[in-house]
Amino acid sequence: MILVFDGHLVKGNIGTVYQHHNIYVVYTKEAETADHYIERVVHGLPKHYAIRVATSDALEQLIILGNGATRISAIELYHEVKGVEKNIRERYIEKRPPKNNMLADNIDKEALEWIEKLRRTK
Repeated sequence: MILVFDGHLVKGNIGTVYQHHNIYVVYTKEAETADHYIERVVHGLPKHYAIRVATSDALEQLIILGNGATRISAIELYHEVKGVEKNIRERYIEKRPPKNNMLADNIDKEALEWIEKLRRTK
């Protein structure tokens, strides 16, 4: 995933790219719009990549579609993210089995080792 933000109006901006796991955050350089960056990347990537661009800009949608990418609107992306969030909550958080509330689950490692040592000596 690449998130692109306009930096084209920032004087002297050389542009930056930050990576967090598999997400790249791009701030475009001075005089380069986010749209231009997206168009360049979509055009430059090999056609076997499945590229999807989220934008509500109608002209940008036409340009990226012409370069072989698919598009979704910003509101569609919002709803998709919310749907994934809901799915994660349902599958992993809300249906998580309750803890057994055992002593071993609530004490530090050193105390647990001491108790285990006492248990073995009997």
